[in-house]
Amino acid sequence: MNSSRLRHLPNTISVFRLVLVPIFAILYFSDFESGRLLAGLVFLLAAISDITDGYIARRFDLISALGHILDPLADKCMQCTAAICLSSDGIIPPWIVVILICKEVLLMFGSSILFRRYTDCIPANFFGKAASFLIFTLIAFYVLFPDIFREGALWLFLAAAVMSLVSFTVYTVRGIRILRTDALPSEQSVRRSAAPHNDSEVN
Repeated sequence: MNSSRLRHLPNTISVFRLVLVPIFAILYFSDFESGRLLAGLVFLLAAISDITDGYIARRFDLISALGHILDPLADKCMQCTAAICLSSDGIIPPWIVVILICKEVLLMFGSSILFRRYTDCIPANFFGKAASFLIFTLIAFYVLFPDIFREGALWLFLAAAVMSLVSFTVYTVRGIRILRTDALPSEQSVRRSAAPHNDSEVN
């Protein structure tokens, strides 16, 4: 594979993951005997491709501005869609789904503000990684095995929602501190754009 094609591979995989979102929903609500199983496999495929495009982007230094948008967008669209599907079956209470979706929307909005002024975003913190892993695991499990330990789903997803809110609080505090002081953390969680700052310019 030549360098030109490789350069676009991570973003191509992210677009592929976006395409998988409606396919997952269609299979989940289909009348196919194996529809739920196929939906679960699509969800797992999206997760594997998420790991793959991240590895390729880091391994070959192919991280791009577009990738910073497509990668989390594809990830969150799949997770939120799957959560809505599970909620329609009574596995997840609707109010937990609302919390998760609102958190993701606000986080993406905040990230876009930082990305407007910087060329990178605040990296995931411990609570964010833990919450994402737990939510992914729970969704995959209950899509494939909806009747196993169903009575405990509320508390498991509630724990994931709490971790997500803690993570969101950490992101928010760090983001506000960066914007107010216009100073990057010492570990360079975000990197300033090389171009002169211009509030009217979208990087």
